[in-house]
Amino acid sequence: MFCEANISVLQINMFLDRLHGDPIGFSVLGIFIIEKNTILTVRGVRLYYHCVRIILVKLHVHLVFCI
Repeated sequence: MFCEANISVLQINMFLDRLHGDPIGFSVLGIFIIEKNTILTVRGVRLYYHCVRIILVKLHVHLVFCI
């Protein structure tokens, strides 16, 4: 049986291995690694772009009909 101290040491070792080890993600031809943060950033930028585009289209339609 593991005691609390052994579990804490294992968690610290796992953290340090992830910190200093190879990155976890998809390798693109060995040039760069696509990590979870990269995917979330790209999805967020695309969502923001589409929201702004929809708002600008509605604003443009409103301005055209007001003139």
